[in-house]
Amino acid sequence: MAIAPKISATLSFIACTYAMISILKNPAKRQKIYHRLIAAMCLASIPSSIAYFCGTWAIPVGTPSVAGASGNINTCTAQGFTLQLFGSALSLYYAALICYSFLAVFHEFSMEKLGYFKRGIHAGIYAWPLASSSVGVAKQLYNPGASWCAIEPFPRECGSKDDIQCIRGPSNPAWWKWILSTIPLFLTIAISTFTIVLLWVTVKNKGRRSKELLGKQIILDGYRHQKSRTVARQASLYLAAFYASYFFPLVTTMVNTQMGTASFFPLEIISNTILPLHGFIFVIVYIRLQSRSEQGSLAITPLENHTHVSLSSMRSGDNNFEKQKINNPKKKTMFDGMSDDEKWGLFGVYVGDSDDDGDEGDTEQDSCLPDL
Repeated sequence: MAIAPKISATLSFIACTYAMISILKNPAKRQKIYHRLIAAMCLASIPSSIAYFCGTWAIPVGTPSVAGASGNINTCTAQGFTLQLFGSALSLYYAALICYSFLAVFHEFSMEKLGYFKRGIHAGIYAWPLASSSVGVAKQLYNPGASWCAIEPFPRECGSKDDIQCIRGPSNPAWWKWILSTIPLFLTIAISTFTIVLLWVTVKNKGRRSKELLGKQIILDGYRHQKSRTVARQASLYLAAFYASYFFPLVTTMVNTQMGTASFFPLEIISNTILPLHGFIFVIVYIRLQSRSEQGSLAITPLENHTHVSLSSMRSGDNNFEKQKINNPKKKTMFDGMSDDEKWGLFGVYVGDSDDDGDEGDTEQDSCLPDL
């Protein structure tokens, strides 16, 4: 119980430090909301990883059945405050990342319409974690657990047995844990899951629109729909990482509450090993998605040979465009957001007047797709 969290926390600390440095060193990434959110998640994960690594060292000396207890009540309170503050913030950043994915698709990647997302997002995310963690200090809720200090009864069986009185904090610490930690986490997961469902419904509905289009708009909307599906898949991976990080801690809390005991040992071991891995898990997803983005994605071939396509051929589907891999390490990621000129210019598609009712015979001016 004392060693396993240190290994998990070390992996999270290394992974998050690497990801945050790679983002901060890249000027292009620093300008993008997606990478900023990932960097903010790393910034929340690093202090909590340090707190998890300290583990039982922060627990007061002499605490029964705790190996390596070397601290005092102040170190225990500081550890509990850190884990509550940054742990809650990290779960909210998961929800923010998923909501951003939905808004990007809903607004068709218009950075002008997504500008409001950047204003006040971080202050808003930290409002509840700061309030809840401060309440924990005021109520003396942070007490020794099996592997670290958190919202726990002290002694550990007080509140569940009538003959044992709580020395620190209220007599019903389990309910405070539900109010300040468990219920908000449930709500965050529920909102994230609902947003993913809404995202996929939006992608599906936007895909139906392309059937009613003509001319070059078929090509433009086809790529937009493809990009939306990619964003939805990526957001789903982050939701899976969210589930993987917090599933066992939630189950452990519910089982312990139902059984009326402070700890159910088998679940406690699994939970206390996986929870400190939260940073490692989402960074693995981030690195994997970045690697796939750099390898290229399915898109329209750049027009290297001055390809000319008429409106009539585009309407009939008889054109020379092929779907293939574009191996361009400088290619924008799915979450980066681009203007229309940047977005379609990468693929040699002229974004001009959407009116395709002009003279189809004037292919040199209206129907020619320019070179990159």
